Amino acid sequence: MSNMRYCMFQKTVGDMEDCIERIDENDVSDLSDEEQTAYEEFIEHCVNIAIDHGHVINRECEEVN
Repeated sequence: MSNMRYCMFQKTVGDMEDCIERIDENDVSDLSDEEQTAYEEFIEHCVNIAIDHGHVINRECEEVN
């Protein structure tokens, strides 16, 4: 079930922080194939958000290769 619209960002931030903590601890080596795919999609979404919306917090971002 997705988050209610009135609090979707508030609830998602906590989940993102949990994911980031696991990434920062380099604790992604034991992921299932499905979870590995989701991990890569998560990173892709984060990069796209930073590029497209970094200006919201005055941090311009550009795509890197």
